[in-house]
Amino acid sequence: GAMGTVFEAYDGVSRERVAVKILRHTLRANPVARQRFRREVEAASRVDHPVVIKIRGWGEDAEQTYIVMEFVDGQPLSKLLSPIAPFALANTVRIVYQVASGLASVHRAGLIHRDVKPDNIMVLKDMAVKLSDFGVAKLPESALTQAGEIWGTLQYMSPEQVQGRLDIDGKSDIFSLGVVLFEMLTCKRPFDGDGLGAALVRRIIENPAPRVTTLKPEIPEIFDFIVARALAKDPADRFVSCDEFAQALKSAMPNLRLG
Repeated sequence: GAMGTVFEAYDGVSRERVAVKILRHTLRANPVARQRFRREVEAASRVDHPVVIKIRGWGEDAEQTYIVMEFVDGQPLSKLLSPIAPFALANTVRIVYQVASGLASVHRAGLIHRDVKPDNIMVLKDMAVKLSDFGVAKLPESALTQAGEIWGTLQYMSPEQVQGRLDIDGKSDIFSLGVVLFEMLTCKRPFDGDGLGAALVRRIIENPAPRVTTLKPEIPEIFDFIVARALAKDPADRFVSCDEFAQALKSAMPNLRLG
């Protein structure tokens, strides 16, 4: 990743495999990078939910700064996405439902993830998922982010996030997860097009997302409603919470085992 390199390791005390994330040497002299690295530890440690990767500890010495995490035997969702073949609908719902449930717990802890995207969603072989990388999470008492600053990944940001607003809440993560859902259903991101930067920001703020059934007519129409609600420009028009988002997915496929 941009901040660090992750290694598989063995914990001699617990006798378990663990993952060790080491801050890049080029960033060790950057105080903001080091603070954000430590923020990942603090933020993830505040949440106890099966979907959120567990932090075992962290350390810093003259040579390196590192985080020890639970080992996850899976792949980032980004590696599983295809530009031509959408995910099976049942697996899409399973994955997004779990992430929504995990994010609900994150929000109850007073945190906003701010970087929900396929790179940060690990998918295991049984379609269980783990949400990772809280390095840019918003903590209630944090003073790191200033008005006008943008942290996260532009293609998955909410309108309020791309504007650098400080008053974002959990509904910004709902929007980002809505982008992930749209991409899994259609093989496309809802606001991609010619040009990045200011042009992409304008599309995120102004352009409505296409109906998923326009791109994939075989998808049940209920997903048009779910995606449109998650991707509403005004946060007040989105799902009230990630719990409500998860419930909408469950209601769309009531016979699907999600737990």
